[in-house]
Amino acid sequence: MLQSNILPEILEELCKHFPKAKIKFMLGVSLNLLHQLGKNEIDHAIIIKPNFEIPDEFSYYTLKKEPILLITPNNI
Repeated sequence: MLQSNILPEILEELCKHFPKAKIKFMLGVSLNLLHQLGKNEIDHAIIIKPNFEIPDEFSYYTLKKEPILLITPNNI
């Protein structure tokens, strides 16, 4: 799921660049959203970059890079 703390910033930028866009929120996993894009059921999707290659029929742009950390105790 897209981190909710970065969503307002992304939406603000989208609204600046596309003021007439109608935004609808839909929850889904990356693969399903790509499938919906391929069937023209949706126009765009904001997803966390998947661990598989994005098909050549799509273009994508990195909206935000966030460091993600795994923290564990030293004794593991």
